[in-house]
Amino acid sequence: MNETGVHKTVDVLLKLLTQEQWEVRHGGLLGIKYALAVRQDVINTLLPKVLTRIIEGLQDLDDDVRAVAAASLVPVVESLVYLQTQKVNIFAFFSYRAFYICCVAC
Repeated sequence: MNETGVHKTVDVLLKLLTQEQWEVRHGGLLGIKYALAVRQDVINTLLPKVLTRIIEGLQDLDDDVRAVAAASLVPVVESLVYLQTQKVNIFAFFSYRAFYICCVAC
């Protein structure tokens, strides 16, 4: 698939993230996760397009959606630091928050 096709596919996946059903949001984020993992060659244009929506996924009420949002960042950690340095503090906050909530629940 060429770069235009990747971006059109990701646009459809981003629309899924606006749905009320958690399963649909989960599926959209799974698709984004795999697009980020497989198409590292277009990460410079793809990451800025999806990053805000991934951050929203980290704040989702459903734990499965939050988990896949976090997992979608794993393949792009290095690119995230270089391309989106202003967002790194946000991720640190959510990581700490998730850790704290987990510790309190246990």
